[in-house]
Amino acid sequence: MCELLLDVDVVIKLAAYDLLDVIAHPGCGSDCGGRRGVIATTRFVAYKRLRRKSPDPQATQARLAIFLDDAIELEPTEDELRQAAVIEAQAVTAGLELDSGESQLCAISIARTIPILLTGDKRAIAAAEALLETVADLTALTERIACLEQAMTLAVERLGALSVRARVLAELNMDTAINICFQVTNPDVDATFEPTGLSSYINSVRASAPTLLIPGDRLELASVA
Repeated sequence: MCELLLDVDVVIKLAAYDLLDVIAHPGCGSDCGGRRGVIATTRFVAYKRLRRKSPDPQATQARLAIFLDDAIELEPTEDELRQAAVIEAQAVTAGLELDSGESQLCAISIARTIPILLTGDKRAIAAAEALLETVADLTALTERIACLEQAMTLAVERLGALSVRARVLAELNMDTAINICFQVTNPDVDATFEPTGLSSYINSVRASAPTLLIPGDRLELASVA
C-alpha cells in the first residue's frame, strides 16, 4: 500500500539533499511497512533535472535510482485522469496555479485514499484549498497534504540541524526558501543553530491552506487518522 505520495519536485530536492531515506517512513521507524509512491513520469523528469541542476549529478542520480527501485510507480487510471482534468479546468477558470501533474497527484490521492501527498509546490497547495468550494472531492484531502518544509523539519529532528544544513550547502541550486531557512550565506552558524525559518514557511503555507495541510510542523503519518 502506498502511504506517502511524493511529487517530482520533492523527489528531486530530497535526492539532492540525500534525505529520501530519512523521510522514507514518517511517523515510525525505518522498518515500518509504509511505502512511498510517485507518478511514473517522475523517473524521467527527475533524472533530467538533477543532471542539469546538481553539482554532483552522478551521486544524486544514484540516490534517486535506489529510491525509485523501492518506490511504487503509479500510473493514473482513466477515471483519475478525468478527475484531474476537472480539477485543472476549475483551476484555470479561477486563475489558480495548479498544473496537470499536481492535479493528477490530487486525483490519485483521493481515489486511492493515500494518507499523505507531499509536494514542493506551495502555489498548488493554496490552489487546491481555494478550489474546495467548487471541487467537492478535494475535501477528501483534508489534513492530508504536506509541504517540503515539513519534510525538512522531520530530517532535522532525525539527523540534526547542522547535518541537514551541510547537505543543503552542497546543493545550493535546489530551493531558495530552504537556503534561507538554513542560512547558507551566514558564516557564523555554530552548534546552537536551528532552522527556525522552516516554521515560518510552514505557517505561511498553513495560512493559505488551513484545511488541507497536515497538522503540525513535522511530516508524520501519525498525523492522519
